[in-house]
Amino acid sequence: MRLYRASRVRRSAISLLVLAACSAGVVHLGFGPAGGVARGGLAVTTGSTVDAAVAAQAIAVRWSPSHGPEGGPALSLAVAPSAPETVYVGTKGGGVFRSTNGGRSWRTGGLDLRFPATLQGITSLAVDPRSPNTVYAGVNSRWDDGMTYSRPVYKTTNGGRTWRALGLKGNPVAISPAGPATVYAATGGARRESRLVKSTDGGRSWQPADRGLPSTYLWALAFDPIAPTTVYAAMGPRGILESRDGATSWRRVSISSAYKRVTTVTVDPRHARTVYAGTDAGVIESVDGGRSWRLLNAAMAGHDRDRGYGVVWALLVDPRDPRTVYASTRCAGVFKSTDGGRGWRSANVGLQPRCPWTYTLALDPRTPQTVYAADPERGVFKSLDGGAHWRVANTGLLGLSYTVSSLAVDPHRARTVYASAGPLGLFKSSDGGGRWQLLPSGLDEVDGVALDPGEPMNLLVGGLTDVFARIGRSTDGGRSWAGTGFGSRFQGPAVVALSGRTAYAGSGYGFGLFGSTDGGRSWRRVGPPGVVYVQALAIAPGNSAVAYVDIPCCAAAQGLYKTTDGGRSWQRLPSAPRPEHSDAIAVDPRDPATVYIGTEGKVSLFKSTDGGVDWQPASSGLTATSRVTALVIDPAHPATLYAASNAPGVFRSTDSGQSWRPLDAGPTVPDVTSLALDSTGRTLYAGTAGGGVVSIHPKA
Repeated sequence: MRLYRASRVRRSAISLLVLAACSAGVVHLGFGPAGGVARGGLAVTTGSTVDAAVAAQAIAVRWSPSHGPEGGPALSLAVAPSAPETVYVGTKGGGVFRSTNGGRSWRTGGLDLRFPATLQGITSLAVDPRSPNTVYAGVNSRWDDGMTYSRPVYKTTNGGRTWRALGLKGNPVAISPAGPATVYAATGGARRESRLVKSTDGGRSWQPADRGLPSTYLWALAFDPIAPTTVYAAMGPRGILESRDGATSWRRVSISSAYKRVTTVTVDPRHARTVYAGTDAGVIESVDGGRSWRLLNAAMAGHDRDRGYGVVWALLVDPRDPRTVYASTRCAGVFKSTDGGRGWRSANVGLQPRCPWTYTLALDPRTPQTVYAADPERGVFKSLDGGAHWRVANTGLLGLSYTVSSLAVDPHRARTVYASAGPLGLFKSSDGGGRWQLLPSGLDEVDGVALDPGEPMNLLVGGLTDVFARIGRSTDGGRSWAGTGFGSRFQGPAVVALSGRTAYAGSGYGFGLFGSTDGGRSWRRVGPPGVVYVQALAIAPGNSAVAYVDIPCCAAAQGLYKTTDGGRSWQRLPSAPRPEHSDAIAVDPRDPATVYIGTEGKVSLFKSTDGGVDWQPASSGLTATSRVTALVIDPAHPATLYAASNAPGVFRSTDSGQSWRPLDAGPTVPDVTSLALDSTGRTLYAGTAGGGVVSIHPKA
């Protein structure tokens, strides 16, 4: 049985600036425009919502813990100034993670609060400059041009083993390098009166620190390394303000009105009168302590600032060589200057900058060639050569909010599994999910993966590159990849299917169904004309001439379609259900006339035994008003089916869909978005939103 389905969670804009820290004492707050949530929504449910009486009948099996794929949204980053091998990263879906070996591996650092979808996760971190185990963390709601501070500030004094909420709702933005340690935090947010407060007793009490500051969103603070009572504040459209008395009072710094918004500020760690600021026009510099300013480079490396590429969200200055400056920009990634900002070159080898992303940056103050970048969708990257090359540093980053949108299992090698993980890419495991390898698919984002059941070394992936749809093809199990003749410029073939020389690709964005008769080398438009949304399709096992595709709501061609001639013609099945959402189609591996379709509602699964002419409800035992998100048939025993539901949980039927029971006796797995079963029926794999890939032996 072959099943391919579209990802339920589409791309959403990731909020931009989170945190950038350097040894000069700069810590950045908040987010820039187009803030949003990463793919996947809520990450984990801690308990089953299935009725206790039903749960008591569940089969006594347990899901294995997830071992990956590793990575996901990294929202904030901080290096401990007194122990630079200690690094903290704040995430969406997984709380805080800590590394004590310079990012080579990570372990949980606590604060995994499982926030609702309206919250971003851990959006700011500040490490005490004298104690690597003392960390302040902020959690914030989003709005269209920044953050709203509606959650407490948290503090740990033991490296993340325990956290306590402080008596303040806000965002810890900076810790002064002067003694005693003074913590600064922003409260309120742009839709309420914004305030800057400070604490000199570790967060037990807070005092106002904003006399003279305008009531608007505070983007960043920077301290004079020689006289730390001199503080600069980046205030967005209000420009730059300066305090010379430890934030007791503030005055406006005069800059040109051409710089419409100041998003970050930093001070040269060796020459305190040299101040850099990031704006929507590029980088500006003052060499006289903020009295006068000049524009260093209006558009980084020649990028067009009218498209937003000149917006600089974060700056770092090398403490050993102040002429070396790093800039993180919106959409265009990271740039580096080695002449004090006069000239810039791209520093993105190994990164994949895309709109509206920006990277959070931090460096090792003792070894400044070591630079870290937090990617708001893919995790942590590390450079050992000053940004010339970057590599993924996600070992141990588990449980973050990303969606495993599709799975495929090699029918000849039961422990070989492929998983598409959106912006994280395509992964392969050869040991049943114990370890995962990132494959070089050539796509920036992978939404669907399919393998040929007859020749499982042949793979197709569908996704995005440079925001346009692409399909990649491999004939060696993912070791090497070639492009295909897929030439459409629409976004997102989110679902792909392959069987022999027949292949299909569909888009959840309404741009149609495409077919191939040469194994995916070349493609043509097939199926109903016009606006066509594809959420689920399946090729009949053993008969590649037969395929089904569902076109859900919002299209004139809505309905379930069938081809019996390899895609040359398509027949609409008028009696088929017409739900607004249909995420799964499964065809019986021994009888192509038996078809199942998963939907949403009080009846969430339908079955046909005559090739789609007539349909009957087949959801008895599935939670009412649920949504079947994935469906798979046991190839060895086709009367056994597994269905994932947003109830949540996974259900099993052993009577061809007549009745269903919950599969897991303990707490349910996270929100399941894809299922795959090995050819023996012994191991069931589940891809989740926020929980990686888990597995279970349902016949144990």
